[in-house]
Amino acid sequence: MLDPSLRRALWWSVGAHVALAILLTVSFDFSHKRPIGTTVQIVQATLITDATETKAPKKKPDAQKKKEDQKRKLEEEREKRQEEAEKLKEEQQRQAEAEQQRQAEEAAAEKAAQEAAIKRKALQDQKAREVEDAKLKAEQANQRKAKEAREKVEAEKKAKELEAKKKAEAEKKRKEEEAQKKAEADKKRKADEAKKRQQLEELERQMQADLAAEMEAMEASQAAAVTGEVNEWVMRIQGKVMRNLNSESIVGRTCVIPIRVTRKGLVLDFGDGKGKGDPLACEEGVRAVKKAEPLPMPPDDIIFKSLCKGSELCEMNIHIAPER
Repeated sequence: MLDPSLRRALWWSVGAHVALAILLTVSFDFSHKRPIGTTVQIVQATLITDATETKAPKKKPDAQKKKEDQKRKLEEEREKRQEEAEKLKEEQQRQAEAEQQRQAEEAAAEKAAQEAAIKRKALQDQKAREVEDAKLKAEQANQRKAKEAREKVEAEKKAKELEAKKKAEAEKKRKEEEAQKKAEADKKRKADEAKKRQQLEELERQMQADLAAEMEAMEASQAAAVTGEVNEWVMRIQGKVMRNLNSESIVGRTCVIPIRVTRKGLVLDFGDGKGKGDPLACEEGVRAVKKAEPLPMPPDDIIFKSLCKGSELCEMNIHIAPER
């Protein structure tokens, strides 16, 4: 295929040659018509001359010479135009041959370009195939190397796993032997400890029995002393309440008032607030308890706990029973 720019130049050249040929042809036709008109005039003049000869005397020789010169010039001009037409025809023939030669050269050049393009394409295809073959060989080599590497890694992995398995089995056996030895040692140690513990327990039981006997005797003595102290503090509390009681208004009446007292003798509440017994005696008893605050409480912990049964708040009953 021709290059677009070369093709446009070729068409411009052909168009210019065709336009030149048309222009020369039109010029040749126009020049050829003019002598014909002149010739007609000459023929008419000749006819007139012939007619004149029959009727008038002959013209002078210079007029005849003039006609002959005109006729010769016309002939020369006709021959010249014919020669120019032949030259033009030869020029057109030469241009046509040159155009054919140029077209043949262009066709040959296009064919050569096509053949060169085909060869270039074949060479490119060959190079592409060579590159593809090289890539395929390289890829195959890489795959082979990768496979060998994987196989090597797998072999090393299996070897490590086998070695680890052997070590694990050896470690397991060692631990089992150690566990067995430890179990036997623990069994012996536990037997010894059990024997010692049994001896100690026997000794401890004997000591506890002796101590219990001593504590029992001591507690009996202390309990008697504590009981006496507790009764004394109960009487103190009861006595302080009774001293604040207006007994004349409730003589012969009784009431039991439950209270809760703090360590400092402050009364927190009175149970249901009414007490159990004669309402008037209960009302006067509650007033007397409030008036007697703070109630006397034992400072000794043992006495306080015994009085309050181990609680930090002491719960007790105040008996209201005034005598005459």
